[in-house]
Amino acid sequence: MAYNASKFAVRALAEHLSYDMRGSSTSVHLLVPGWTFTGLSGGAPGSSKEKPPGAWTGEQVAQRLYDTMKEGKFWALCPDNDVTEDTDKRRMLWTAGDAVYGRQPLSRWREEYKEESKEWMEKVKLEGLIE
Repeated sequence: MAYNASKFAVRALAEHLSYDMRGSSTSVHLLVPGWTFTGLSGGAPGSSKEKPPGAWTGEQVAQRLYDTMKEGKFWALCPDNDVTEDTDKRRMLWTAGDAVYGRQPLSRWREEYKEESKEWMEKVKLEGLIE
């Protein structure tokens, strides 16, 4: 739980910094990485552990952040080799619906919403949301 709380705190701080720094020469961006193989996950230099096929390298994530910053975007959404950016966006939209529709929090993970969530993810249209 502490890990997720810290992620939420970083997001809230970044969003408020972005707002507070608007109009200045300082830009704020939020990196939302997918599965990343780094030294923390066993990918330290000299390690014999191989990168799992689904993970991105730290270099790939850094490049995505750099590209996003160049485009002037706040959200640096990084997919990985298992989960696409479209899937991440669908998941975010579903999660926002928890509050809007009065579902239990983290409903996507709950058994009673599993089928509804799956069907919604398959049919939701992202046209106009994806550049």
